[in-house]
Amino acid sequence: MKKEGSLKITLSILVIVLVTLVSIWGVYVKSGNTMKNILPDYEYGMELKNTNILNLEVKKEEASAETTEEKNEQNEEDVPSEGEGNSEGSQENQNEIKENIYTIENYKKAKNIIEKRFKIVDVNQYTIRLNEKTGNMSIELPTELSSSVTQEIFAKGKFEIKIADNDEVIANNESIQNIETFINNEYANVKDRGSIVELNFKFNKDAVKKFNEIKNTYDLTTTNEKTTSENEEGQASEETADTASGEIVDRNVTIYIDGESLFTSKLEDFLKYATNGSWPLTMGGYTNDKDALESALLQAKLTKSIILTENLPIEYTSSATTNIHSNISKESIIIVFAIIFAIMCAYLIFKKKLSGIYGALSIIGFISTLLLVIRFSNVALTISSIFAIALMMFLQFIYVICVLKDNGSKKLFNEKTVEFIKILIPVFIMSITISFAKVIELIGFGETVFWGLIVFSIFNNIITRAILTNVKNK
Repeated sequence: MKKEGSLKITLSILVIVLVTLVSIWGVYVKSGNTMKNILPDYEYGMELKNTNILNLEVKKEEASAETTEEKNEQNEEDVPSEGEGNSEGSQENQNEIKENIYTIENYKKAKNIIEKRFKIVDVNQYTIRLNEKTGNMSIELPTELSSSVTQEIFAKGKFEIKIADNDEVIANNESIQNIETFINNEYANVKDRGSIVELNFKFNKDAVKKFNEIKNTYDLTTTNEKTTSENEEGQASEETADTASGEIVDRNVTIYIDGESLFTSKLEDFLKYATNGSWPLTMGGYTNDKDALESALLQAKLTKSIILTENLPIEYTSSATTNIHSNISKESIIIVFAIIFAIMCAYLIFKKKLSGIYGALSIIGFISTLLLVIRFSNVALTISSIFAIALMMFLQFIYVICVLKDNGSKKLFNEKTVEFIKILIPVFIMSITISFAKVIELIGFGETVFWGLIVFSIFNNIITRAILTNVKNK
């Protein structure tokens, strides 16, 4: 029995040491000529990193030379003819529409649309401050975020697919049902190829119907027989005459966002896919460069976010971004945690001698395991989540003290574990509620407590039990 107990203690200590090393430094494997950490990096909240402030200003058209008062006076004095009245009335209505778009409702709507775009682009850390009087916005974003996001996220978002030779609009925002963005790894292991980012448009039924009509209307291969028939009827056009030989007519389609060309393709190639409901495009070229792929994927998601969300009701211009340095040092947080842990260890060792040392190992093993879980669950390390980690460490400290009161007997261990679990069930439920709350400052706290209580239950019933119920004070 003693040998079995010693083996459990030894294995548990080895597990704690391994988990602690992995949690702090990660797991590195050789990738090319460098060593790469295969574990996900810790996600830091905006309080712990440098940020950029992007200032968006409402772009207003120049006011008309006439004031509203002057217009009213002119309307009272002059009695225009029927045609003139309609013309002037139409112009006044247009001026009123331009003036009425600058409302609080539209400012708030613009803010909500930008937030939806951030969600599609997977940008979760940001702060938007809206001046409801002017409509101007101040957006705080992490500095490592691609500049393309900060430059394009506030685009108005008017999407069009046009036939190039006559500017006919054959699709717009309402034509898109969905857009898929992903990295295609089909040729990842092929020499001189690699992976590529794809942007797959999914069109709705009305759009597909229109594309099929266009396919029948635009005859891409004009035959002599058709030309002769049309000439006999006197309806042949210059285009038909030029293509009397039956050669292929090159027509292109171009994607425009806010009037700027994004992509051009042959109409024939476009209709080949679009008439079946989709249109696959690629962003960038084939590569195995991870950074290049991530950049292209981000650009694809950004395009997707602009097309799938509503058009901004007003236009914005951006001013130069301002860099804000974090006032909170990560090193200082680590030092504070180290001091707290040292005090806990000193107390346990002073009170329980050898059992206290194993109790301290239990605490460090628990925190290391929790940090590993935080890595993989993408919980952002914010001030609130760090505070939650401190609470979890204190909870483990109290738990260790309680189970060591009777020199770590199995009976007392089981009793105290059951007591703690009963007390913590309501806290667990509360943490779930907080995690789904809309208060950003509390989400990190709720998520950390949620995972902390799960780790608390599993770690203590396996590792802490093996150590503290098999060691005796000397």
